[in-house]
Amino acid sequence: MYLHPSPSHPTSRWHAVYFPPSGPYFPGAFRFVVDFPPQYPTAPPRLVFTSPIAHPLVVPLVTKDAGIMDHPPPLYPINGTVPGEFVLPAHSWPPGDSGRAVHVLAAVRYALSRTMFDTLVATASSLHGNGDDEALPEPDAALRAAAIAANPAAWMSLLRPDGRNTWLAAIDACVRDSVADDALFSSSGGENGRVTAEGTIVFSSMDEERVQEIVARMVQPSENPTALLARQLQARLSATTATSTGLTPP
Repeated sequence: MYLHPSPSHPTSRWHAVYFPPSGPYFPGAFRFVVDFPPQYPTAPPRLVFTSPIAHPLVVPLVTKDAGIMDHPPPLYPINGTVPGEFVLPAHSWPPGDSGRAVHVLAAVRYALSRTMFDTLVATASSLHGNGDDEALPEPDAALRAAAIAANPAAWMSLLRPDGRNTWLAAIDACVRDSVADDALFSSSGGENGRVTAEGTIVFSSMDEERVQEIVARMVQPSENPTALLARQLQARLSATTATSTGLTPP
């Protein structure tokens, strides 16, 4: 997961992209915006996906080209939800003022995991008499409430006997769209590989040879900075001592 503060609202908005390491949303690349309300940390941040994503806890986009990718949602305050908004399950945010941004980011990681998807399926199955599958997790009432609030149509489709396979097909489609060249490398008005004026994170297209060159440079062993500083200090002390005694440093 990569995050970057908004150039125009660095203390109240973050831009992010998440690469799920496994599960049904792997190997997708999903962008989202995190907005911090004036009531934070008593109130949780609002998180809105700017990449089209099929998810029962995400308010659906009207169309794939609704414009939300190029124009992030308005900052707080706002009434109601907006397209792409992730509805945070009630148990994901601690009570009082003990909540932190990391709780929301952890909820995103969980939301795009296999465990979370299976829990939603188990919760839906338990409502139409198919909740005796021992391979599925325990039903979760908080997830059900969040799904009904965010995406009622998705929740209703999960209640159907073929709901799981229907959603897996929709997820596969959005994963493919998220890693298409136009989604990864479109700069939305900025230069590739940079954060645009709106703060959107984009990537540079590289051939395999260039990628391997960068990887090799990153994994080259380097001396610990503290050890290097200590060695340089010791060399200076040795030189000073040798000079004061009239000796030539080795």
